[in-house]
Formats: sequence, structure tokens, C-alpha cells
Amino acid sequence: LGEDFASFLEELRKETEAAGDVHMYFGAQNIDGGVLYGVILYYLNEQYTWMAFSALAVFLYLAYKLRYWILALTGFAEIFQSLPVSFAVYSLFGFVILGFLKYMCFFVIMGIGADDIFVFVDAWRQAKAMPFADEHERFAFAYTRAGTAMTVTSATSAMAFFATALSPIPAVLCFGLTMGIIVIVDFLYIITWFPACVLAY
Repeated sequence: LGEDFASFLEELRKETEAAGDVHMYFGAQNIDGGVLYGVILYYLNEQYTWMAFSALAVFLYLAYKLRYWILALTGFAEIFQSLPVSFAVYSLFGFVILGFLKYMCFFVIMGIGADDIFVFVDAWRQAKAMPFADEHERFAFAYTRAGTAMTVTSATSAMAFFATALSPIPAVLCFGLTMGIIVIVDFLYIITWFPACVLAY
């Protein structure tokens, strides 16, 4: 399937460029100039099963560490919600390139998002062991403590991804821009959505 699709793209490119004033680019090329993008997509599509397994593993680990299924569910929900919102923001800025590296975004943000969740929950548990007058003071302490750490780590991660905008490779450029936006959106969720869920629960 992948090889057939790659051959189709190559034939389409030749027909389109026959006039001499149009150039088509589908992705990486091999040493003979044949398009490999179809093959890449074929193998990436096979990875959906592993993507599901990795998501399940992250969810189960969140449930184990947080000790509450509902918090693991809300935490995983904020990670997942950051993806469509980020893609919408990406398109609103006028970017239209969709590189195959975007398949990796889900794996990357699962790690970053889960890490932020652990940071906040750890600060909340530390605050519960301290003699605060009421829940508001305890929450303010935990929110400030975790918020500072999450802001620094999210900012450095986003800047690292945005730095790839200097790359001349379109797939790497759009991956970096997308991941930078995803990290920012996930950060906004983790300082709004998740703390509210923890406090409510």
C-alpha cells in the first residue's frame, strides 16, 4: 500500500511539473528522487495501535500515582484537549503545512502533560501536610509552588520547540511550531482546568 501510494504521488508530481512552472513536494526523497512519503505514512498508520497502548499506559500510571481514577481521567483529558485546540491555533496563524512528524506530538505532550500533573499533585499533597487555616490558603500555597515550577519548565520546552522554526526543513519547522503551541496550550490547561478539578474533587 505504501509503495503504491508513493508511486502515485511520483506520477502526479511529474504530470503537474510538466508545464515547468509548478513544483510539488510531498516529503523526503530517496537517492533516486522517488517520493517516500506514502511509505512513511503507511508505517506511521501502523503505529496507531502502539499509540493507543502508550496512552493507556500513561493513563494507568496517572491513576496509580494520583490514587484517584477521576483525577487521572481529568488529567488525561486536559492533555488530550490541548491537541485539537493547538491545531486550531496553528491554523489561525495561517500555517497550512502538515508534516508527518506531527504524529509524534501526541507522544511528546503526554510526557510533558503528565509531568506537570505530578508536579501540581505533589505540591498539593505537601500543602495538605502543613498547618494552614483553611483550604484556600492551602490551595494558594500549592498553586504558587507548582505554578512557578511548571511555568519555568513549560517556557523552556516551548522555546526549545519554537527554536526549530529556524530549520529549513518544512517537516521539522512545522513540528516545532506545533509542539511549541501545544506546550503553551497544555500549560494553560494545567494551571486552570486541572487545579479546579483537584479542588472540586
